[in-house]
Amino acid sequence: MAHSLDCAAYTLKLSDLDIAQKADIIGYTASASDEERVLVQSMQEMGLTPGSPIEIMHFGPFGRDPIAVYCRGSLIGVGRKEAHLMIVKARHT
Repeated sequence: MAHSLDCAAYTLKLSDLDIAQKADIIGYTASASDEERVLVQSMQEMGLTPGSPIEIMHFGPFGRDPIAVYCRGSLIGVGRKEAHLMIVKARHT
């Protein structure tokens, strides 16, 4: 009998990753907030789009904020608030 996998069990938020951990962007949390929709749009405009590989490079000194990520050949600073909206699937290498 085939078992179906629950994709939610294998996804987490970008803010949950550790330094040097790699993942693939799955999408963003659904939000009714105008502020969060603007944050998601901004991240997508920077190239942080679903399907893109991403790697945590560095955390800022105060509460791990901001988070420096490497994506599509660029080093991008992402705030904790924004990182909490991004859903990723961790890569196991």
